[in-house]
Amino acid sequence: MRKVILLINLFFGILFIACESTEEGCLDILSSNFSVHAVNACDSCCTYPLVRNNFKFVYDTIEFGFNDTILLNEMDTFVLVNFKSCFNNYTFKSIDSSYTILDSVEVNDAFIKDDFVFIDSETNYTIGSVRFEDKIESIEFQIGLDDNTATGFRPFDNINQESNLDESLDSLYNINDSTFSDISITIQLGDELRTIIINELASRNVSINNENDVLRGNGIDFQTVIDIKALLAPLSISSTDQDILNNINNNIQAAISIE
Repeated sequence: MRKVILLINLFFGILFIACESTEEGCLDILSSNFSVHAVNACDSCCTYPLVRNNFKFVYDTIEFGFNDTILLNEMDTFVLVNFKSCFNNYTFKSIDSSYTILDSVEVNDAFIKDDFVFIDSETNYTIGSVRFEDKIESIEFQIGLDDNTATGFRPFDNINQESNLDESLDSLYNINDSTFSDISITIQLGDELRTIIINELASRNVSINNENDVLRGNGIDFQTVIDIKALLAPLSISSTDQDILNNINNNIQAAISIE
């Protein structure tokens, strides 16, 4: 009887070892699904933490949204009707390293980063996945695309329609004159509706100090704040479209912050 029990224990012990030695899972410690129990690496099962960016609009210190009315003075009013732009080329910088988004999209037989974010509302946008652990000191990104780069992505029908890039091109690229709108903003000054489109920002690149400890397997969540008052200043009922366009070009860097 004792021999039978020993044989049974030996059988189950061998079975346990066999199962343990064949257990598959993600062995990348920087992934979001790293398995401490896996012995063998799985085939493309690793997933990576996400970068999420929440956009918020303010008017100086006042939180406000589309179609809210702001008093410029005792007589004149201002309304932000809509704001459209594309933020892309995100880089997360520590003291001695730089990190970018993992996601990519195929364009004309080549792969490029798919970290394009088409902004048209106050909401939370997923930029993509990252793979690193570090203390971030700053976040850099680009606003819009130069016309030549955007045109080089044609024919757009070949781009994955589920990609971030496709949405940005569909929304901001004018195929009639081959231009990409870096910013399109519609405002109401008094009773007059104005749409200002900027195809070539004077400076697209933005760098903002933002300390953030990114732990292994964890994503990054931050909030981008666009101060519309700072962006359009000085703004009055007599401002022309060209005045507003010049103001945006002059103020874009100072009007954006990250929390």
